[in-house]
Amino acid sequence: MTPDGKARRLPLYLTPDRPCAYLPGREERVLFVDPHAPMSGPAYESLLARGYRRAGRFIYRPACGQCQACVPVRLAVHHFTPSRSQRRSSIRSAPVVLTVSIAPIVSISALVWLPT
Repeated sequence: MTPDGKARRLPLYLTPDRPCAYLPGREERVLFVDPHAPMSGPAYESLLARGYRRAGRFIYRPACGQCQACVPVRLAVHHFTPSRSQRRSSIRSAPVVLTVSIAPIVSISALVWLPT
């Protein structure tokens, strides 16, 4: 909201069609919020409730026209209990060492189109 009580509009951008990173033979587009736009906590929560995802400072959602195969999922982590197979997997991967570092994002296209 602005100081006069009016709703603030968030600038959104739509990427062009390109091959889908998840489903062979399909095209994907991504709708994302301007990463430089100021955003309140309630606005951010509202976007997450509408299926937007976050990667670093980028907030985006699939916008693939006819395809609705990508479904955002939010887990209540404080209620999560790993399954037996997840515990076994965790034990097997125990020797893996994780190193966290900051990698600069050169452009939004570098973020949006990296395969996962």
